[in-house]
Amino acid sequence: PSTAAALPRLERVSADTKANVSPAESLIRVRDLRVSFPGRGGLASFPHGGKRAKIDVLVDVNLDLRAGETLGLVGESGSGKSTLGRCILGLFPASSGSITFRGRELTKLSEREFRPLRENMAMMFQDPIGSLSPRQNVRSLILEPLDVHRPKGFDRDAAALRLANAVSLPREMLPRYPYQLSGGQARRVGVARAIALAPDLIIADEPTAGLDVSVQGDVLNLMRDLQMAQKLTYLIISHNLPVVRHISSRLAIMYLGRIVEQGDCEAIFRRPAHPYTEALVNGIPRPDPEHRRKLTSIEGEVPSVAFRPRGCEFHARCRYAKECCREEPPHETIVSDGRTVRCHFPLAD
Repeated sequence: PSTAAALPRLERVSADTKANVSPAESLIRVRDLRVSFPGRGGLASFPHGGKRAKIDVLVDVNLDLRAGETLGLVGESGSGKSTLGRCILGLFPASSGSITFRGRELTKLSEREFRPLRENMAMMFQDPIGSLSPRQNVRSLILEPLDVHRPKGFDRDAAALRLANAVSLPREMLPRYPYQLSGGQARRVGVARAIALAPDLIIADEPTAGLDVSVQGDVLNLMRDLQMAQKLTYLIISHNLPVVRHISSRLAIMYLGRIVEQGDCEAIFRRPAHPYTEALVNGIPRPDPEHRRKLTSIEGEVPSVAFRPRGCEFHARCRYAKECCREEPPHETIVSDGRTVRCHFPLAD
């Protein structure tokens, strides 16, 4: 069965069911963030005076993640979604711009200063089994965050059972090693590790990748229940739009390292404002044979971040592009329902 056919059984998460916090309270605030990596050296560096050229992976990213909500970060592979998540966690350095966590600037912190803050942040990596050390059993894996950040002397057996119960993992699994786990069981271990320190923020990179459709639903329901119980804030990184729609209250659409549209999840699905978003939404398969999906193909290949097009970076693949789109980069504007969009001619006003 298709993902779209199976996921409607999930209870959709709305902003009203999130933790009881002020909607104006930003847990994470990103402003004008730019992340650059060194490019090729050798002959390719001659036009730059012998220095290695920099490749901008993230450009002018603005993002607000409010406490208690779920924000879905969506885009094609290579769009910079995972880079943004890792940059928020301090795993990649920011070249410029600002990232604040509860009002505290993160980009200027040293590793030593950042370390205590990591107790309030956690990440679920994309590969449920490959992200687990094959040398550790499940008990050791889910206790590792506590071993790193908590003083010795806590009751390890009680902590392991508490975490296993929280993610509905049978205690018989605790002595097992990753190669003895199914994908769903390994994902539950990853969830247990993420909640071990009761963080405020969890960044989940493709949390349902590699899982059967029925298991995807179980994992998403588990994440929803944990959010309600522990007042968690999620940043969900995915290219699976049906999954993102069922768990997110807001969406941010990323293309070539820029956020091109951001706003309420249902408003974006109901009427996309950016042509790239429209193509993604219209490409979702529908389980109803009487409502065939209206294909809006995205022509051409994704440009390289090393050779960004002039003007709007989506113009070569956009069926609505006009002359100004080829010459002038669009600014971030606000449409009538409060969404932000980077487009000269938004589809929703």
